[in-house]
Amino acid sequence: MSYQDRHIRELGLNRVVVASCSPRMHELTFRKACQYARLNPYLYEHVNAREYCSWCHKDKEQAAEKAKDLVLAAVKRVYYHEPIEAKETPVNPNTLVVGEGIAGIEAALKIANGGHQVYLGGRELSIGGHMIQLGTTFPTLDCSERILTSKDDQGGASSRYRASGL
Repeated sequence: MSYQDRHIRELGLNRVVVASCSPRMHELTFRKACQYARLNPYLYEHVNAREYCSWCHKDKEQAAEKAKDLVLAAVKRVYYHEPIEAKETPVNPNTLVVGEGIAGIEAALKIANGGHQVYLGGRELSIGGHMIQLGTTFPTLDCSERILTSKDDQGGASSRYRASGL
């Protein structure tokens, strides 16, 4: 049991406010300490006193006053925190890509190649978007129809790729 865990239990705390360095460095540590002390880790509030007070003020008294104000605000804020319980929910891994232009086609192909079922849909009855209206494309000056046909062939070869107008 760490120093923080012991104090949370001994004092019977139901909320925790910590004023220290960046939450990026310490938030997970203090949330875990709350959890070890059997306190919901979301009943915790972090004040970034270093970046918001120490480092940005030359006047130490002004920095201290600001730190006090931030801690007071955090205490008032944590009062309203509700415990959050983690739970698992089933997820449908299928993906709908809306927009059958070249960007939508490319996104759908990448998702399908990643092993997920993907549905490509749009307003038009045919795919291609504005690209189908172009003769050649930059920077390779390839024919837009050839590029789209190649993409369509790639999609047709995948059992995880379905294109249909919405």
